[in-house]
Order: sequence, then structure tokens, then C-alpha cells
Amino acid sequence: MCLIAVKKQGSELPDKNRLQIGYNNNSDGAGIALLKAGKNHIHIKKDFADFDSFYTWITLNVDKQDLLVIHFRMATSGITDAGNRHPFVITHNKHLLRQTDIKCRYAVAHNGVISEYSKGNTKYSDTQKFILDILAPVKHKLCNPAVQKLIKNYIGGDKLAIIDAVQKQLILIGEYTELDGILYSNNSYAFDKTLYIKNYRYGSGKPECDLCGNVHKVKYDKITKTWLCKKCRKGISKHGLYSWLDEVYKNAEDEDDEISAEELAKIEEQKYNYYEKCDLCGRQSTEIYYEKNGKCVCETCHIIDKHISTQKQDYNMFVTCVKCGVEKNKWNGKATSEGWTCYKCAEYKVNSGKKI
Repeated sequence: MCLIAVKKQGSELPDKNRLQIGYNNNSDGAGIALLKAGKNHIHIKKDFADFDSFYTWITLNVDKQDLLVIHFRMATSGITDAGNRHPFVITHNKHLLRQTDIKCRYAVAHNGVISEYSKGNTKYSDTQKFILDILAPVKHKLCNPAVQKLIKNYIGGDKLAIIDAVQKQLILIGEYTELDGILYSNNSYAFDKTLYIKNYRYGSGKPECDLCGNVHKVKYDKITKTWLCKKCRKGISKHGLYSWLDEVYKNAEDEDDEISAEELAKIEEQKYNYYEKCDLCGRQSTEIYYEKNGKCVCETCHIIDKHISTQKQDYNMFVTCVKCGVEKNKWNGKATSEGWTCYKCAEYKVNSGKKI
């Protein structure tokens, strides 16, 4: 789900190894937003061919006193090309949103998925649509804490990194982890999943698990886009992808070491602490959705609540007539220039399905 790395003014560049891992795990392209010390404009560049060209550019052009926002993309909506990489100009102009080398006053990078804008197979991503609808109209007021709070409530658990070159401010929305002076939006800089995932083979007549090589009940997982055995599917569901990859890796190195029942119970108890509690059903889960009303709910409650809300909308059948003021079934009337009017007020008579 992408990675944002922020180098504040006065900090050194991020560790090259962490950047390489972040690029490998989010392999749909890299982009940067750079505010040079003493300048009043931001340089957005995201036409890097590979990691080496990206890293060479930042080492040659970024100084210690500069402010730098780095984004590694994992595409979830919109086309996958350099124009849809982050960061973006905050603007009303769609054409400027897809520029790969541009200078501007306001820039933003996003980590997460805004479901309201991610529907359909369109040219523009959810972040670009969000910029056009929400951020662009208030870009001159983004330093206002009240505006930031409203944006945070809207995006839920997502993260934003915004640079305002006019006010010379960095605005971070969401929770970030600081390591060696660099702020990261998640931990996909820590474990390189490409080192663990192997290409499946059919030598045994069955597909192998891409993580552990097991052939027992292997199925294709659409979320991780890999072949997974039953054990790994359960492990990822319970502990999360990166925690489970680390566990598989440690087991491969220490497969001869014996673990006592007490130690195993302690490990399970520590992993349980990574869970979050659903505000609706109270169960612990790693698959948590942060909704606009401030609640965090598990995947099951999220689906059920969404289904019930849709049903309520579908079965809201009663409308008030603008002429007689009586509430009637919406199928017993029609929409007119004055508003919804019942057939009685519209002087309609129904006979065998024809208007007479």
C-alpha cells in the first residue's frame, strides 16, 4: 500500500538499504518532492527509470538543510505509469497532476486507499481525484489545524505528507514511525518480501507455496498475488504479511532449534499484541478498517455494516409530494420541474398501464 519517507530539514538522507527495500516492496515507481533551503517553490520529479537513477539523483541534488518527501508506489487504482506516481501538485488542473517533472507551491503524497474515489477502471487514481475534489479548494488553508482535522477524519487511517512552500511548512496527517531522523508511513522499508517469495514450480505436479515451498492445499491469493499454502494463508491472516514473512525466514534458519511450549506460547502472546480491537464486535483482528465516523472495525463488521447501509438506501421508498404534502410510495408519483408529485396531484389516471 505504498510507502512515504520524509527527510526533515537538518536530517541526513535515509539509509540506502531501507530505500532499496521500500522500492522493491512498492515496485510501481518512485517520486520525490523537494523544497530547497531558502527557495519558495517545490520540485516534483517522478520519471526515474529504476532505483539506481532515483538514488543517484537525490544524492546529487539533496542537501542536509533541504526538506524531502519520497514516495514509493504500489498501484491500487488508475493507470500504472510515471504520470500517476506520487507526489502530486495540489491543483484544479488535471493536466498538471500527471506532470513528471514540475515546480509548484503545494505538493502532497498519499499512503492508503480512498475507497470513495477508487471505484472503476479510470485513468486517474483515487489520490488524484481526492486532490481535485477535496485538497485543491482548501490548499491555501492546509496549515489550519481545523482543516487538517477534517481531512484526517475523512481519510481515516491513511497518511498524507504535504509541503506548503508559501508557509515553508511540512504537514503530516496520520501516524508515522521515526527511525534515524527519517519518518516512515509504514514498515515496508524493513522486510524485503521479494527475497522470500519464490516462483512456483510444477515439478511435483502441484503448485508450491511461494513462501515456504509447501504443496499442501495451495491456492492463488489475489491480495498478495502469490500462491500460498493453507498454513501461510492462516499466518498472514493472523499476523500480517511482513510479520509472517519474518517468521518463515527465521524458521528456515533455525529449523534445527527446538522451541519449548512455554517459549512458543510467549511468541504467540507477543504477536497477539499486534491485533487491534473492533469497536463493533469487540474481537481482535489485524484486518481493521478506519471509517469516517472515527470507528475502527474488523473486515466482517465493515462488510455487514456496508450491506445494511446499502439496503436502507434501497428501501427508502417514501417521498413527500410537493403539492399536497402527503408522504407516499415513490412509485406512486413522478419527478416534475417542481419536485416529486404524486399521480393524484398530477391529474393522472391509470387504466391498463396507459395514461389517459
